[in-house]
Amino acid sequence: MTTNHPEAGEKIFKKGEVIYQQGDYVTAIFDVLWGQVALYVDYHKPTQRLLNEVEADGFFGIVGFLESRPQNATAVALEETRFVLYSPSRWKRDIIACRYAPRIQ
Repeated sequence: MTTNHPEAGEKIFKKGEVIYQQGDYVTAIFDVLWGQVALYVDYHKPTQRLLNEVEADGFFGIVGFLESRPQNATAVALEETRFVLYSPSRWKRDIIACRYAPRIQ
């Protein structure tokens, strides 16, 4: 198991790239801007199982982020995928900014 503290901001992963491994501690939420990500249990093992596919406007990595526990799946880019990583500090800052932003009518 590894601990991964990715920097907040936009990232691009190529098709087939592993974003994080099952069991990693990842302190970020991933917001998919475009592309597609698959979440697998037991990736590259005989017992491999697809849990979910996440497309544009979807999020993943949330449980590990909120509950400070290892990821329960491996995330793999199914095609070139761009997403925003929210670190805990950026998540708080952006949520506060949204809450107090003036409403547009």
